Amino acid sequence: MGYFIKKLLVAIAIGAIWLICFAEFAIFLAGCLFGGGFSGILSEFLPVGIMTIILLIYLWTVRCKECGKFFSYRNVGTKQVKSEDISVKVELNDYNTSHEVRGTHEQYIAGTRNTYRTCYRCKNCRHEFYKKFSKDSARV
Repeated sequence: MGYFIKKLLVAIAIGAIWLICFAEFAIFLAGCLFGGGFSGILSEFLPVGIMTIILLIYLWTVRCKECGKFFSYRNVGTKQVKSEDISVKVELNDYNTSHEVRGTHEQYIAGTRNTYRTCYRCKNCRHEFYKKFSKDSARV
């Protein structure tokens, strides 16, 4: 996902949280002014609190561990580290004599598991870190 899209999603999430907070406060204020008192205040503010905690956890994970800046990591490159032979389970169609699908079955076929390492670098302090991921593919 691009840098601009990440920033836009965070801005939309923060705006939505502020809108919900304002709406919850307006409902609470109207309840206090026109009767109803403090009943239900926890049930009204609980979703806002949960969404705020989720947003803070997300922001904590996208910051640089060295300088603390948010959204500062850039993808430097991805490199294949390892490739190994594996068996991959695939779902195959069963056909009748008129070539209509009558069912499916699972079968293991030969495949490969490629392991990649992606390097990310902070644009402010040049700190680097790596993430590994694997991708399985069947050889047909």
